[in-house]
Amino acid sequence: MKAYVVLPLGLISLAMSSGASAQPLPTPYDFVSNLDLECYRSTPEPPPASSVNLRHLNPALGGLQQMANLFELRRVCLPVQKNGRTPPPQVRPFVSEVDLACYRAEAPPVDIPIRVSHLNPVLGNLPDETLRITELKQVCLPVEKTAANGNPGQPSQTPFNVRQLVQHIDVACYKLQQSTSDVNFPLTLEHLNPVVRGYNLPGRNTRMRRAFQLCLPVGKDNQPIPPAVRQIVRWVDFLRYRLNPVPAVSMDLWLEHRNPLYVGAAPFFESLFTPPNLHLMVPVSKRTPGPNGGVFIPPQD
Repeated sequence: MKAYVVLPLGLISLAMSSGASAQPLPTPYDFVSNLDLECYRSTPEPPPASSVNLRHLNPALGGLQQMANLFELRRVCLPVQKNGRTPPPQVRPFVSEVDLACYRAEAPPVDIPIRVSHLNPVLGNLPDETLRITELKQVCLPVEKTAANGNPGQPSQTPFNVRQLVQHIDVACYKLQQSTSDVNFPLTLEHLNPVVRGYNLPGRNTRMRRAFQLCLPVGKDNQPIPPAVRQIVRWVDFLRYRLNPVPAVSMDLWLEHRNPLYVGAAPFFESLFTPPNLHLMVPVSKRTPGPNGGVFIPPQD
């Protein structure tokens, strides 16, 4: 088990602005627009906590808070690139370390209209979607792959400033009142995470179909988020699409929670495999619908 030291926020900010300057934090727009996650079915594991207070971070949600109950692990989502477009050098070290463990979740229903636009350049020509979110379905928490196949526990190889960003990427995924239109968009997906790339998996050719969930950035309980990090993670919004089936693969990985709230949780072993209904989470910006609706796009500087 690793030993963790909790630094005061001032020291974190200092480290991020000095010792981590070799790889500065990306702009919110550069980071979010290059972040795509392919979601694999996982073996059910208990959550690190049975309940959590979710604090929505994106300004379009107006400070919504919800108490959510967490249940078994359903999916593990891994970073990918689409159609041969590799994220630029200033963001690839960050997006390649974003891995999420998604747990089944329940909370009081909501009824919130949201209009979204695609951010990833590969999908930039897809039309905007007018959505209505109704029911919390999953809460996704950041995890780290501590080993492939073998025993967990080796020291993290994630640079400090990369870890400080990705450990605060938590999203709450809501059911849409109605699935989006079928985009039928052709994709070739390739893994970005260094550990998963070690499996030498071929690219997967598939088609993106309908979106059925919207995943929104949240904070948990009263946990503080460093200001420089919050300014980025508050814009991490995904539309979650179903994909056409791809050839079956499986991966055996040891995973460990990254978020400081759950660092005491034991590492857990996962056998990930491609289900018939593979999912892809793609980045979007949000706006409130209507002629006077506000537009919420990640800052580009």
